Amino acid sequence: MVEIQKTIDITVDVCKVVNFAMQQNYVPIVRKIVIHNQSEAETGRMKVSVKTDPDIAEEWSIEIEPLRGNDEHILDNINLQLSALKLYELTERVNGALIVTVVSDMEELACNRYNVAFLSHDEWSGANSYPEFLAAFVTPNHPYITEILKNAEVLLNKWTGSPSFTGYQSKNSNNVLKQMAAIYGALQLEQITYCAPPASFEEDGQKVRLCNTIREQKLGTCLDLSLLYGGCLEAVGLNPIIVFFKGHAFVACWLEDESFAECIQDDISVLTKRIAPTVNEICAVETTALVKGNGKSFDDAVLQAESHLRNPDDFLYLVGIRRSRGSGIRPIPLKREDGSFDYGKGAKIRTSVTGAPGEVKTFGKLEHKDSVEVTRLHIWERNLLDVSMRNMLLNFRVTKNSIQLLTDSLHDLEDALVRASNAFMYMNIMEAVLGIIKPNQTGTVGTALICISFVFADTVFIFRVTVSVISHLCIAVSTEY
Repeated sequence: MVEIQKTIDITVDVCKVVNFAMQQNYVPIVRKIVIHNQSEAETGRMKVSVKTDPDIAEEWSIEIEPLRGNDEHILDNINLQLSALKLYELTERVNGALIVTVVSDMEELACNRYNVAFLSHDEWSGANSYPEFLAAFVTPNHPYITEILKNAEVLLNKWTGSPSFTGYQSKNSNNVLKQMAAIYGALQLEQITYCAPPASFEEDGQKVRLCNTIREQKLGTCLDLSLLYGGCLEAVGLNPIIVFFKGHAFVACWLEDESFAECIQDDISVLTKRIAPTVNEICAVETTALVKGNGKSFDDAVLQAESHLRNPDDFLYLVGIRRSRGSGIRPIPLKREDGSFDYGKGAKIRTSVTGAPGEVKTFGKLEHKDSVEVTRLHIWERNLLDVSMRNMLLNFRVTKNSIQLLTDSLHDLEDALVRASNAFMYMNIMEAVLGIIKPNQTGTVGTALICISFVFADTVFIFRVTVSVISHLCIAVSTEY
């Protein structure tokens, strides 16, 4: 930044990178300008102007009232108009500048330059600047997507008896899986060759191959393939997700008509708990499994994607496409170099590589009811459950009867407990209890409660072991956690 004079100080909140997708989605490049009069004297009327170098935006200017000494004026509605055509014509990154000038009575009071990188129209800015704008490169309306779906119709008809992509209308997770698998098989037929992405692309961004480029070159990185697959899924009414790990990206998709609350999620648990076999709300697919020379089935691609989730330390974030659309991020328009739109030739129907996906277990959803009939039996059942603060499972306090196991590795502690003999552990507990509790002649005389707790990530985990002496020869042992 170069500053000419010290009379007026300029502070600008500006985007460090600008691309075609941001311009198409009306992202303000200049968010705020603060003009501060550092002198004691009052200024005259001033004109503030903003322009770019190179000339990619129309010059913006406004006149402001005089500023008293040590006063400031804030501008927060800077409508800098970027040229869509000039941004679209960029084929490589251009390091430019944003120039802010303050003039009063034909005298330049201040002129500051701020570095701005203008990206090519097919370059994503990465996690460092608006990562959710990856959704702009998911283009479900491109003609190439239609070609792929034509081939997918044949597979879907073979597996379900109907070529129709019904999205979530059937409210059947297995039907959604078959739609995903049919698109996967159609993408296998395209014989796309895999190529490695640049280093640190998930943070710094990269140039992506859009639909027309993949159709011509038959090349794609993991991110390129994920965007292509995501576009196909969105085109048939499904809700895709782009998942980022260190040095890798793949696709997931909701099996129900749902979406995340935010465009970006950096907690892997929001994904893993919905992929769990007992939940099956999301299905992840490894897109590099469909490339030329690989030939893995859809089920194998799912297993390969789930294997990444076993390395949570490598997880970075995910981008929910549906939520991004709800935030106003639209797909970027694409066209040929000559300005025309190539709709391609009709799709050729061919035989696929993958087979139909395996069935997943589905569970009924809770239904909201305005009222529920409560019988006397229900009241008795509720009274049996102690939800007061007397319940140690709800209000656990560390006492002399509890043992705290402090560990920084929960899975290591779990492995150690599993390796121990359950019978040996119970025998030790029972020996301790039998030394205290003496059975009477009528049967049960009491119950001993032993709580073992350990702390992990500020959370107290409690193992509750209950030993009841029912008779001289019968002992009941139960555990809860």
